[in-house]
Amino acid sequence: MDSHQYVPAAPYTQRPPSPPYIFVPVSKDGRTTMSITADQPMVTNDVDPCALTKEDLAIITGHKTQIAHDRQTEWRYDWRRTAQPVLDFLYLGPASMGRNRDFLQREGITMVLTARDSRLAGGMFLTAHQRVTEALGIATEMVDVEGSHDLIRAFPIAVAKINAHLLDVYQRGQGGAGQRQGHAMDVDARPAEGEPGNPKKGKVLVCCETGNERSAAVVAAYLMHVYGVDLIEALQFISMQRFCANFDDETKYLLRTYGEILTAKRDVSRARSAEPPHAPEPQATQKSQAKRTIDETMEDVDDSANAGEIGSGGGDDERYSGRGFAPFVEHNGFS
Repeated sequence: MDSHQYVPAAPYTQRPPSPPYIFVPVSKDGRTTMSITADQPMVTNDVDPCALTKEDLAIITGHKTQIAHDRQTEWRYDWRRTAQPVLDFLYLGPASMGRNRDFLQREGITMVLTARDSRLAGGMFLTAHQRVTEALGIATEMVDVEGSHDLIRAFPIAVAKINAHLLDVYQRGQGGAGQRQGHAMDVDARPAEGEPGNPKKGKVLVCCETGNERSAAVVAAYLMHVYGVDLIEALQFISMQRFCANFDDETKYLLRTYGEILTAKRDVSRARSAEPPHAPEPQATQKSQAKRTIDETMEDVDDSANAGEIGSGGGDDERYSGRGFAPFVEHNGFS
């Protein structure tokens, strides 16, 4: 008794297909410096209305152009144990720098934000960390992350904490005179930093155990959110300042998804601001836009079949013409 056996026509695997690899060049177009600014129209015109206003953005960024210098040729291994400024108000480094008194005082850090593994909540190193920051009057914030997959939930939380602190430092320095309620002061007209009328800006250290993974991803998300740069630009900018920062494939995919979410939010904000007041449509127009009935649809199919259109009336065989490969073939001779 003969039976038919179907065998694969070519080698294949049963695992899901791998997502495409995201290649990030070390520098942009081979240049040794890179600059970003928050003055781009896509940022200033479409700020997330739930988080920032244009005035808030001006206070946080100061309309300054941030410049990164390529350090790959001069990078030393022991620099991974220190913190580097990614922006003039945002530092990235290991958790040990969060309890380094000399560094915190020298750089004028006003808040330490730790991207913490939730399994290490309440660990000994955090106890020492908080003891130092409390003694120096430095704010401390934690963002607990269960794993790499949980980072995308933590990104907006961390960004909001950083921005809220920077705005709070500015407002307290202005004597709580309600700066956020009115227009922001002209940046070019302000006195020098530290003088009356222009208090010292807040500075934030973002850290994790190594300063190379979770905290680096949080800083990348911050650049994408506040400065409107894309994934590649954010990773390049950070890698120039802290060469040891590590972004694995999973983190890149999460950041790319976060960037798509930000783009969608800005598109919605732009569309809402450009929409004219909604007017009710005339009844005749509403009726003309009603869905077609089944009979009307079938009439269209018959008309296209009579006209000899490909793929209509006679099935979709034409769509598969010229395709000679089949994933499985019939193999006879088994009993």
